[in-house]
Amino acid sequence: MDRFGCRNLLVVSSPSAVEECFTKNDIVFANRPQTMTGDKFSFNYKVVVWAPYGYLWRALRRLTVIEIFSSNSLQKSSALRSEEIGILIRGLFKASDQNGSSGARINLNSWVFTFSFNVMMRIGTGKRWVSEEEMGTEKGEQIIEEIRGFFFVTLSVMNVCDFMPVLKWFGYKGIEKRMVSAQKKRNAFLNSLLSEFRQKKLTPISVKKDTLVETLLSLQESEPEFYTDDLIKGVLPVLFVAGTETTSMTIQWAMRLLLAHPEAFHKLRAEIDSNVGNERLLKESDLSNLPYLHCVINETLRLYPPVPLLFPRYSLEDCTVGGYDVPKHTILMVNAWAIHRDPELWDREI
Repeated sequence: MDRFGCRNLLVVSSPSAVEECFTKNDIVFANRPQTMTGDKFSFNYKVVVWAPYGYLWRALRRLTVIEIFSSNSLQKSSALRSEEIGILIRGLFKASDQNGSSGARINLNSWVFTFSFNVMMRIGTGKRWVSEEEMGTEKGEQIIEEIRGFFFVTLSVMNVCDFMPVLKWFGYKGIEKRMVSAQKKRNAFLNSLLSEFRQKKLTPISVKKDTLVETLLSLQESEPEFYTDDLIKGVLPVLFVAGTETTSMTIQWAMRLLLAHPEAFHKLRAEIDSNVGNERLLKESDLSNLPYLHCVINETLRLYPPVPLLFPRYSLEDCTVGGYDVPKHTILMVNAWAIHRDPELWDREI
C-alpha cells in the first residue's frame, strides 16, 4: 500500500491477497471510490458499476442479471447473435474478395467492433446501428467513429485529477472538458432512444417487450420512483460499452494468438471440422462439444484480459490484507494482468 497524491492506494497482484479482499473483507471493499469519471458519467451514481453498496446496488445487480445475463435472456438473444455472425462473415468474404483479390486486407478492429455493437444495440433497442451494406464502408466507419467519440471515451476510470484535485482548477489536459462534452452527447443519444420508444407506445399497434429499453420502460410504469429516466440511462451504457469492448477485444486477441501459433489454429480447426463439419456454421449449441475452443478462449482471456486492472474498490472500514493494516478510505486496485502471468501459477507463457 502507498500514498498516491491525496489518496491511499492498495494494488493487489497475488491470488491469496485477492481472495482475502473478496472473502474476509468483501463488505469492506464492496464500494467504489468517488471519481471524476463517476461524477460525469454515472447519472449521480445510478450505474451498477458505480452504485454504492446497498439497496440500489442490489436492485441494479438483480436487474442486470435477470434481464441480460440469465440463461433465459441469453437464450432469447441467441437467434439475433447467430444472425449478426452470419452478416459479419458475409461481409468479411466480400471485403476479402474485393476487386477479385483474395488477399485484400481488412480492418478487423472495425469489423468486430461494429458486429459487437450491433449485437448489443439489438438486445437493447431491437435495431442495428450499422446496416449490413454499411459495414466496412466509409459511411460505416464514420458512424462507428461518431459513436466511439462519446460512448467509448478513451479516458480511464481514474485519472491524475482524482489523486491531485488541484489540477482540475487548471483544466489539466482538458480531461474534464472532454468528459462534459461526451456526457452531453451521450445523454442526448439516450434521451432520443427513450423518446422513440415512448412514441411507439402511443401507436395503436401493441409492442412486445422484447428489448431491454421496453422492459425498463414497463418497469418504470409500475415503479416510477425507482426506475427513473436517469436510472434507465445508467443501465443502457453498461450494455453498450461493456458488452461491445470486452467482446471485440477478446475476438481480436484470439485471432491474433491463433495466427501467431499455427499448431493451435490447426488443432482448433480440426476439432470444429470433426464436431460441426463443413456444411454449416458453428452454433452456440455446439459449444459443449468443443473443449479445445473453450481452452482457446480461456487462454486468450488469461493473457489479454479486457480489463487488466479491475474496476477500483474503496474501503469504508479499517481492515488487514496479507498481514498489513489497511486504513479506511483506501482505493483497491486488482492487477489481473500480473496474476494471470504469475510464473508460480502458470507453467508456460505463450
